[in-house]
Amino acid sequence: QLTEQTSKLVIRQITNEGDSDIFLWVVQATVRPANWTASRLISENGLLDRTIGVITRCDRLEMHEVDDLRNWLDPSFAGDDRLQLQPHGFVGIASKVFPQKDNESFHSLMHRQAVAEVQSFNEIGMQDEISEDRASIKALMSKVSSVYAKHVITTWLPGTVNRLLAAWTLCCEELKALGLPRCSGALHGDALAQLMEAASEEATRRLKPLVGLAKQLFLTSSLQPLRAYLEKELETISKSELELVLSKTLLDDSCSDLCLNLPIKEVHEAWLEQAFALLAEDEGSFRLQRFPEFVKKLKSHLESNVPKLAKEAVAQDIKKYLKRVFDPTVSVDMSMVCGKFDECDDAKATIRFKVDRIVGTC
Repeated sequence: QLTEQTSKLVIRQITNEGDSDIFLWVVQATVRPANWTASRLISENGLLDRTIGVITRCDRLEMHEVDDLRNWLDPSFAGDDRLQLQPHGFVGIASKVFPQKDNESFHSLMHRQAVAEVQSFNEIGMQDEISEDRASIKALMSKVSSVYAKHVITTWLPGTVNRLLAAWTLCCEELKALGLPRCSGALHGDALAQLMEAASEEATRRLKPLVGLAKQLFLTSSLQPLRAYLEKELETISKSELELVLSKTLLDDSCSDLCLNLPIKEVHEAWLEQAFALLAEDEGSFRLQRFPEFVKKLKSHLESNVPKLAKEAVAQDIKKYLKRVFDPTVSVDMSMVCGKFDECDDAKATIRFKVDRIVGTC
């Protein structure tokens, strides 16, 4: 049995540690399980689910004792004297130690002992236990690493993140309340005015590219698609033969259909996304992030003033202009600018548009 002093030390260590701690229970294969003195401590203190059993000196067993060792390593075996260490179970290791040779590195020594350990288990017919990661130092290290990784993922990381989040939340609350960077004294007067002026200048510098971006988005997302669309539709209409009597009606209908699906974007979401990205940049000596209320107001103003194209007005202007172009009764001047009708003998006509000029005017 454990001496009273050692027993108290172990119990104090067990009870003082947290619920996430894992314990190694090391016993000798050459000692009968009934004499494994730590069994009572593990059972009485509810440590069965937080203990990894390590059975040493497996290489010193006789062949007739191997089956008993297998029973202890088998997690599904349930004997009368068996403590169910679930979910970690037991791992068997050999205990033969080799002396270090002259000029032999520690790594080479460990490798030689590992090879010898595997050979020891092979000699007693326990190759399958090595394959199942229930025997060898490698299996023990794998089990310990797995338990540690699980602890890091399920306990340490969440706890650390929560502590960091609490500290960050407190910092954010302080910044929000102040609206200013933390400093040794409250800013006022000229100092405050200069600071706010610097913040405004920094915001202006960051947002200056948005003017050019709005023009570029209008060009690529509206103007270019609109030009391609009008060119295609006008070329199609110009190839059609029209009965002179019905030409005005047919052209009016063509104009309405053409203007129905004009590819014009009213708002460009990419502009606002780029604006927010510019405000979030963490470069330079002046950090707008230290002024959360100021940045919040900037974002609000940006959302309220997103560049918009008056889609309905543009569509109406284009439709009005095209109706004049499509009107077969237009003046000679208009016809010369935009197109002309080629009359045919069978009371039909083909309209010829100056597509580039029409599209350019639109």
